[in-house]
Amino acid sequence: MDIFGVGILEIVFILVIAVIVLGPEGMVKSAHSIGKFLRKVIKSPIWAQLMDTQRELREMPTRLVREAGLEEDIRELKKTSQDLRNVDIKATAAAATQSLTKPVSEPTIAPPSLAEPVEIPFAEPVEAVEGPKAPPQEADPPEES
Repeated sequence: MDIFGVGILEIVFILVIAVIVLGPEGMVKSAHSIGKFLRKVIKSPIWAQLMDTQRELREMPTRLVREAGLEEDIRELKKTSQDLRNVDIKATAAAATQSLTKPVSEPTIAPPSLAEPVEIPFAEPVEAVEGPKAPPQEADPPEES
């Protein structure tokens, strides 16, 4: 337990030092005067103003969200995040694994090695060769009647 960043052992140590320095009767008088001072501070209008300011600062984010109309968006985001948490990860992973392990009858994508032009190292370039020429045909012979 920490009070203003001071632990229990530190508080006990401070009290022991105060008893040694002030004595038992001085402790009572100083505690009484500290109590009066704290009551005076808490009852002052400055303290009330500080508390009002603190309350306003605490409520400011909520008021800004309400005024900006972001409450609905925040609810939708929370719902979406909850839906994402509820997704059955194991079932999704099993379905993905099953779809990956199905036998494929025909490849849908050519392997990368066949997608690029292939050079055959031992092939000789082929020159354009004209085939045998057909004998010239004469005009149609006149029809005999």
